[in-house]
Amino acid sequence: MASNEPEAQTLRSWQDAFRGPVIGSRRLEQQLRGDVSANKDRLRTLVGQIVQMHEHIQDAESRLGRVGQNCNTRAIDAAKLQLAQTQDASVQQNQEDRVQAGQLALLERCKSIASKLLKRRESLSLAARLLTISRLIHKTLSQSNSQPPVLESLRSRIATLRRHLLDRVDQQFMLNDASLGQLIDAMCAFCLVTNSSSMDVLSHFQKLRLEKIRHQGISSKSSSGSRSALRLWIETLRTSKDLTGRQLSDSFNNLRKRPIIEDPEILRLEGLNLSVFHRWMSPEVRNFTPWVKIVSLSAEEKKKILEDWSLHAFEELLKLLQHELNASDGVENVLALRNDLLNTWLPVWSSTPSHSASKVLLDLRNILNKGLTSHLRRQIATLEVVERRILSALEIHDGSTSPTSKLLWENKFARSPLNDGADAFARELIQRHTGQSAQTKEILEDLRRWVDLVRGNYATLETLKQTKWIDTVEEEDDDDETLIQDFETQLQQDDPQIFMQALNSGIEQALVQFQSKVSEDMQSRIRLSQPTNILRLLRGICDLLGPVFPEADLKRLRSVIPRIHKQLANHVLNDIKSLKFRQGQNSFKQSLWDDDPPLPVIPSPSTVLLLRQLVKCMGQYGQDLWSTSAVETLKEEAWASILEGDPLRLGSADLLTNGVHEKNEHSGGHELTNGISATRQNNTTNVQNLQEFFDLLYLEAALAPRNTSSAHNSKDGNSLAKWQTRLLIDDESSAKLEEKATAYWKRTNLLFGYLSP
Repeated sequence: MASNEPEAQTLRSWQDAFRGPVIGSRRLEQQLRGDVSANKDRLRTLVGQIVQMHEHIQDAESRLGRVGQNCNTRAIDAAKLQLAQTQDASVQQNQEDRVQAGQLALLERCKSIASKLLKRRESLSLAARLLTISRLIHKTLSQSNSQPPVLESLRSRIATLRRHLLDRVDQQFMLNDASLGQLIDAMCAFCLVTNSSSMDVLSHFQKLRLEKIRHQGISSKSSSGSRSALRLWIETLRTSKDLTGRQLSDSFNNLRKRPIIEDPEILRLEGLNLSVFHRWMSPEVRNFTPWVKIVSLSAEEKKKILEDWSLHAFEELLKLLQHELNASDGVENVLALRNDLLNTWLPVWSSTPSHSASKVLLDLRNILNKGLTSHLRRQIATLEVVERRILSALEIHDGSTSPTSKLLWENKFARSPLNDGADAFARELIQRHTGQSAQTKEILEDLRRWVDLVRGNYATLETLKQTKWIDTVEEEDDDDETLIQDFETQLQQDDPQIFMQALNSGIEQALVQFQSKVSEDMQSRIRLSQPTNILRLLRGICDLLGPVFPEADLKRLRSVIPRIHKQLANHVLNDIKSLKFRQGQNSFKQSLWDDDPPLPVIPSPSTVLLLRQLVKCMGQYGQDLWSTSAVETLKEEAWASILEGDPLRLGSADLLTNGVHEKNEHSGGHELTNGISATRQNNTTNVQNLQEFFDLLYLEAALAPRNTSSAHNSKDGNSLAKWQTRLLIDDESSAKLEEKATAYWKRTNLLFGYLSP
């Protein structure tokens, strides 16, 4: 059906369009109408193109007409002249641009090579010459009519390189180990960059060295600032002496011989290519020759310059040394500093052009001697720390009066195991033997450290006398030995003597002050403090100080000991009086008496018990306390108490009674009567009196002081004669009883260990 529809390409007449169905005819109609619209659009486009071409043709015809009118002889000649002028101006501008470009390239190369030289720490004077060329080129470019836009940036970079170069020059000047050639090279660079004279650069060099000496203590991390400063001071003086000679002047003259561009070192630089850029240089750059002003100095002027700087710098060195001495923390460090400084100065003292070689040594000795003596006194003054600890310990022990000593061979301690070795056992044994408290040990340990410190100072000062400084001192050219011998005497004999005198005087003063304060405080606290602690502490102090300082007078400390012994004796006697015993302890047997008439030969049990309890109580306070003088003091106090009538009561019983009992109406009990101090009762028998008098003689043999001239006299006026009269003892019996009591004491004194002679 669709194939029978008519197509526009196959139509031969309009009738063919209607031969098919209506639908086909309508579709054919639509196709034909679309083709007509498309053809109209193409036609319109072709018409527009034809109109545009017509306009172009008219424009071209008008232009050709104008060209034809302007193409005459006069116009052609004018154009030719204008073209020639334009070509000449372009050639001239190109020549100026090439010159400016060449100068900029050379400036950039000089700047780059100078920067590399500074980074590689190579020749400073060569870098300064390159910077001088850069500065001249920059000046030429800045004076041109057309300045390049990078000119200001280049000026800033050249200024930065100049500052960097000057910093490197200052660093070179301040180096301790800088060689003379390096310093001369740096000085040449400084003069080229700053247009300074030879005198200016020498002054700048010495100024920097002075500043370094002044700040040496700050820059040095250890306490060796003065050592480095002294070496720098010596090296600066020796270098300054060489710099004032011909070498520096010759170096400046070499700079003035030729233009910088013709310098062989500049020509040998790789990358500069002066052969290429030479034609672009301005005459100012090509012919520039540096001029350094050389100041000629006479021998006197050179000497004055060196001496002035030497004196000023040495004063700064002494200030630094004084600061180090004040900050030092020991005599050993000061002596080490002294040795280093002397070993640095003496080997070069005569060849160094200082303001005065002998005065330098004298000033060093004076400040070192003052510093060392100050440190010696400061170390000795640390005894005040021990003194304060002693006073604090005395305050802590106030009010403590009970015995604290342990038995030396206590059963539990004697059987203690030794699993961890004998160190703990040995420490405990020593502790029980000495009876020292932990605080007393700490105080004595502090005092021992102080004594060891003083001993070390003595040993150190003795070694100073053995140092042979004559082997270190530099000999003078004229072989003058007198000054060298003076140095040897001062350093090996005079200085150690000064130190020793300062040490001895400081020790003497410290010991006097120590004794004064400690003895005064001990005497004021004897009745408040426990005498055992004070005695042990005082004894330890005397044992430590006495052997080390035999010439020291420790009388003030030792003068306290008798009072402490007396206080200790009073404590022991008070403890004896507070004891109580069973009744019947004072009974005795007359059947044991001998001689005709019968006389007692042994003391009563109460008397023996008294002595045994006395010994026991002494042991409780500590075995280490009972020296000969302490025992004698105790005996003296006990014997004086007996003679004065103090009963030394055991509870309510008198130890010196012979066992007679009296009925007490109020209590109904029995007690020992006071037979020594009270009047004898009417019922006292002669037998009882004899026994009591024998007990008294036995106690005299045991307790009476050894220095008593008469056995029957006491200091208080009481005497055994009075007791003999009261007890109705005749002289013959008294003599026999005294002989028997003395003999019995000789046989039995070992039973009372502390009281035995």
